[in-house]
Amino acid sequence: MKKRFFLYFVVIAFLGACSGDDPLPPSAEACFDYSPHSDITVGEEISFTNCSENATSYAWDFGDGAVSTAEDPSHTYDEAGSYIVKLVSANASGIDTVSATIVVGDANFFSINDARYDLTSAVLIHNAGKWHSLFLVDDRMTTSLMGVGNIVCLDVLAGKGKFDITGAYTLSGKAFNGEESDISAMTGNTVYNGFCSLAYDYSFENESPAANDLVWEGDENYNNFDMSIEETDGIYLITITVDINGKHIKVFYKGELTFQSSNN
Repeated sequence: MKKRFFLYFVVIAFLGACSGDDPLPPSAEACFDYSPHSDITVGEEISFTNCSENATSYAWDFGDGAVSTAEDPSHTYDEAGSYIVKLVSANASGIDTVSATIVVGDANFFSINDARYDLTSAVLIHNAGKWHSLFLVDDRMTTSLMGVGNIVCLDVLAGKGKFDITGAYTLSGKAFNGEESDISAMTGNTVYNGFCSLAYDYSFENESPAANDLVWEGDENYNNFDMSIEETDGIYLITITVDINGKHIKVFYKGELTFQSSNN
């Protein structure tokens, strides 16, 4: 009731301000689009593009109790679920309404363009100094990294030291390879060093099948890279978006990490 009151109060207030002597404009036609369209996750920002015609005021209902009168708003959802987003567009001639259902998930996955692959667990291996290897896998490939399954493997250089890889990561072009002097000088900053593997139905034991391995042998071509690693009460949130060799990659993981050391 409160949301409905908000939406129509905005519209009625606008219509009431119009003079009855003014010629009426063409009727408003409500229209909107949003991005991303698929694999939307909890906490991810959704950008709404208003394509309404002849409208002069707008009222949005995002389906979770949040509302807006902005022309092109953005919104994030705190819980997984299906949400009906409504846009009421108005002008002096009247109102028009359009809606769309947005599905928000919190299952762990990586996607390659429109194809999606499950992830269920994660291992963080401390190698030496500030170098780490981060493995995200599905339940066919356990935290012992045996078996055949989906895998996202990252080499991470973190300035905060052993097992602390939280932070925002950015990368342009090829993977970063830091000199020892650069690594020793790092404090709170973080640098991403590149994928060592990102594949589905992958055997870690014999590093195959190579045909499914999207990043291998240093031939990666990164664009639009963005990665964030957050930690709250032992639960890690890892999000990655990147274009690699013409493919759009997205990674989402929320859960615990298993810690291992190859060197102390």
